Amino acid sequence: MSGAGSLVSVEGVGKRYRNGVWGVRDVTFRLPAGRVTGLVGPNGAGKSTTLNLLGGLIRPTTGTVEMVSANGRVGWCPQVDLIDWSLTVAENVLLGGRLLGLGRKEARSSTAAVLEVTGLSACAERNAETLSGGQLRRMQIARALIGDPAVLILDEPTSGLDPEGTDVLFGELRARARHGAVVLVSSHDLHSVESFADDILLLEAGTVVAHSPVQEFLARGEEVVGVEVDLDAPPDGALRALLAGQLVELSIDGSHVAGRFKPGTTTAGFLRMVLSAAEVADFKQRTASLRDVYLARSPGAGPSGREAS
Repeated sequence: MSGAGSLVSVEGVGKRYRNGVWGVRDVTFRLPAGRVTGLVGPNGAGKSTTLNLLGGLIRPTTGTVEMVSANGRVGWCPQVDLIDWSLTVAENVLLGGRLLGLGRKEARSSTAAVLEVTGLSACAERNAETLSGGQLRRMQIARALIGDPAVLILDEPTSGLDPEGTDVLFGELRARARHGAVVLVSSHDLHSVESFADDILLLEAGTVVAHSPVQEFLARGEEVVGVEVDLDAPPDGALRALLAGQLVELSIDGSHVAGRFKPGTTTAGFLRMVLSAAEVADFKQRTASLRDVYLARSPGAGPSGREAS
């Protein structure tokens, strides 16, 4: 499969629902062939709205959406599984291929190939209703991959997958991008996004606040680092309060302290504070990860909030 010439282009797109709420507003981005883009953002940022617009499930209120697939095929994996419970795993995936326009022979061979990629070959003849949640998710992914689409849009595909399945999926998406596909995948698994994506598209409150290569995005978080400190004794109440003032995700286990710098906290300032109150046996810091930078840029990211739909 060669997806050269494929692209996804979104220009000034907004979506207002019947209740008057805007899911997204003035969203503009362009995704070229050959790259994996990770779509990230807190709950309610408009990620699912954006992907539903691309998938054609809803129409934009303003702006334009253009998708050009070099082979005329678009693979779509929605957040909600679309499954015919009366069919076997192979039949469900084959049906996806036929709906995509594949001939019988190509649909059969492509079904076998994507079942192998997603680890479902052994389940091919089982009824869909007998599968576990993770296996159902793999089947939905297989339906998106069938026929080697030149454009792939996946909404939270790693939900319910084990770590091995997540790595296999992202590895497959990266391989398809290297062969020319446009790949856009939303995920809260920021570690995998950092490892496998080429670009980051960050949404907040229904608008694009960042769209750049992963390494360029990470460079914005030079002052956001994680630290681990081994003290000579467990911290007392006063030191605990000082640590809480400079670290988020603070963890104290005996004399071991770990956390992530709050914006504005520096290594030198943090060490001065700790050394003024305790003896330090060991100190380690790490460079910013995608999760660090994301949380620093998106203070509202967390369990609260509602996904715009």
